Amino acid sequence: MSFPAFKAPISCLLGVVVTGLWFQLMVVSSASAEPPVETVVAERTNPAVQVITVEYTASASLGGVTLNNNAWKLFERGIAKARAGELVSVRAVAAWVFDHIRDDPTRYYRTVGSHRTVKMSSRYVGSGFIAAETGYVVTARHVVTPDPAIRNGFVSDGVAAFAKTDGDAMVRLFRKWDLSRATKRDIRASVAAFDRAKVKVNVSPPRVAVLLGVASVTGARIGQTQPADVVYRSAPALGEDIGVLRVRVAAKLPALALATDAPGQGSQIYVNCFPAAATWTKGMSEAARLQPTLSSGQVTALKASTGGINLLQTNAAASPGCSGGPALNEAGAVVGILVSGAVDSRGIPVGQNYVQPGGLIGEALRRSALDIKPSLTTDLYNQALTDYHHDYFTKALEEFKAVQALYPAHAYVGTYITDSQAAISAGRDKTSPTPPTIPPVAVGALLAFALLIGASVVAFVIARWHRTNPARQQPHQLPAGQATGRDVPTAPEQDPASTPGPDDPSNPTIPHVDLAATAMTGVEDPHSQDVEAVDDEAPDTFPAWRPIDFVPAYPAADTDTPAQPAAWPDAATQPPSPEDLHR
Repeated sequence: MSFPAFKAPISCLLGVVVTGLWFQLMVVSSASAEPPVETVVAERTNPAVQVITVEYTASASLGGVTLNNNAWKLFERGIAKARAGELVSVRAVAAWVFDHIRDDPTRYYRTVGSHRTVKMSSRYVGSGFIAAETGYVVTARHVVTPDPAIRNGFVSDGVAAFAKTDGDAMVRLFRKWDLSRATKRDIRASVAAFDRAKVKVNVSPPRVAVLLGVASVTGARIGQTQPADVVYRSAPALGEDIGVLRVRVAAKLPALALATDAPGQGSQIYVNCFPAAATWTKGMSEAARLQPTLSSGQVTALKASTGGINLLQTNAAASPGCSGGPALNEAGAVVGILVSGAVDSRGIPVGQNYVQPGGLIGEALRRSALDIKPSLTTDLYNQALTDYHHDYFTKALEEFKAVQALYPAHAYVGTYITDSQAAISAGRDKTSPTPPTIPPVAVGALLAFALLIGASVVAFVIARWHRTNPARQQPHQLPAGQATGRDVPTAPEQDPASTPGPDDPSNPTIPHVDLAATAMTGVEDPHSQDVEAVDDEAPDTFPAWRPIDFVPAYPAADTDTPAQPAAWPDAATQPPSPEDLHR
């Protein structure tokens, strides 16, 4: 049997479906394969990820070193023991004396004469990212803040410069005492300990800079040192580790935006930074050193410090030098900055690192009232990358040139301009004819709408056909209680008050769940274990934390003033002589 009343609507519906499917197929086939997510994240964020350098200079000063009267009295006691037969040789006396001096050097040594001075310098590196086209750079606070460990490092360097000279001079002074190797070690160790106790070290304020990645004449990324002002440091008492720098460049810098949503446990996360071990490897070109390193992982846990600071724990790889580097989502937006890593009892990293979330960065920027604006350079650059990977090279070329006009020193745009021009010359451009502008998602929505309209038309036609063909109609159903040749029983009337409602557990047609009874309150975790109480006086850090500190990019100290040997200062007071044992 045919239904002529709805042949036309069905034909129209099939035409719409076929046309939509063909259109969607053409859109998908016209686009190139999307690059991997890691490639997209790296390309979009590399221009804004920067090396942070912090240079310190220091001077160490110390007078000459000699033995004091307590040492002479100690020698007299040793000589007396030798005369009494308790010490059998000159070597034994010297060993006994310097064994005591090693245990308490400041009691037996003193400084004399004018101070000697050693000048030192040291440069440290960390990571950061440009947060605004006006030149604001976000990093970790500890990267740009002097730390006691830095001064201690200079003390060690200064002591090393003095101690070898002073120790050698003291050994020569007692060369007649037939010194054993052990005694020589005791002399040098005692002199070094005294030098450490008495050396004065003056550390100058740090000089902070951003090693801005820019393009060279060959198109490779090189570093342009831009002095930076530290315009914001988070308060240590809050437990936050955020610092903001300002560089002044007459251009619209590429910048990264903060993510609007925080990642949850299991979310994919990316860290882009400059690990020192990989960045400053010998034999690498400057362009290779200044190429950020991208690693990926998951948010393995959401944690908080004892001070209430939220942290993202991640297994994305990081190492010293990565402090202050951005943690990113799949769109290349910043979800936080890397601040520390977990280590075991031996100090060995365990592969879990910690990120302070982007919300803290946003709060810090708001508190400091900085002029944070989105980067037009980055917006255009990201759009150009998208067109480039879809083989719309003519369109991408125009956008890349616009980026170059905004920021002529852009580290990567010149290479993309060259590659786009080469692709156009090779006939690989798909910009013309103009590709469809309706995305596949919109096509799918249009198809769904067309199907809905078509189904409505079919239903309407079928309903009209039933009404115009009485032979196919079903018997008319009368209301309950009306005669149809037999009596139809009517349902007994019920009191509305006694009728079970939809939320009543006694209603047999509606399953009832007591949500309160299923709430997980007061349920004991079968895997829970007793844990050791935490000391309330403990510092606001996890026990296994170790900062992923900025690290020396070069030798820790460069001395340009050699320490002079300490001569015996008082010609009238000569060191004891072995002949004193026989007087």
